[in-house]
Amino acid sequence: MGNLLKVLLRKVRTASTFSFAQWKIIGEAYLLLLKARLLLHLSPLRLVEKALSGSPPQRRFEKSAPYSRNELLELFQIAWRYQWGRPNCLPKALAQQAFLSRYGVPVRFRIGVRRKEGRLEAHSWCEDPDQPRRGSSSLEDDFRVLNSSIAWADE
Repeated sequence: MGNLLKVLLRKVRTASTFSFAQWKIIGEAYLLLLKARLLLHLSPLRLVEKALSGSPPQRRFEKSAPYSRNELLELFQIAWRYQWGRPNCLPKALAQQAFLSRYGVPVRFRIGVRRKEGRLEAHSWCEDPDQPRRGSSSLEDDFRVLNSSIAWADE
């Protein structure tokens, strides 16, 4: 019980360092993560991606914006850490793409596969289109990208 109390107190101290505006952004990210998880249980990927990106970007990302790309990513990570059952990479990447797009931050959604120990593994992530790919130490570099941007055929 002592460890639980310590964790709770640490979270309360951390929470008190955020402004109301930051909490609104964390809440927005949290709701996008929930929406992505729920929609992926009910709909195919192409419909989920359309539903999450349905609204046009509301804000334009500029160098003088109140929050930098890294600050927005940090707030998104906080929302992700507090998700119940922590979503896996697909809902996280879809929600992150929608979240950053709402702030006008350029981002590229990726899905990749790799063969490891005779098994096929898949992974999804977001990357900055303005930055070169990281070195070979990056997890994403182990995956062969399946999409440059998802183009769905008409059914």
